[in-house]
Amino acid sequence: MKAALESPREASLDPRVRATLVFLETLVRTPERLGQADVDAVRAAGVSDDAIEDAAFVCVLFTTYVRLADTLAFD
Repeated sequence: MKAALESPREASLDPRVRATLVFLETLVRTPERLGQADVDAVRAAGVSDDAIEDAAFVCVLFTTYVRLADTLAFD
């Protein structure tokens, strides 16, 4: 699990999980670089559009909550 989060491109994962984690990493770290090619790569790995959308929504909500918690010093 730790390896998957630290380096999803290199971790031993199901190709669908790897592609989704790489997509989410781009979404979080460099959202301005996220484009059609990123979505196409996840689709090519066998991930459905609904699953991509679900993953993106969960990621956005989680990162928003974490940033709010950090800003407002929630425990």
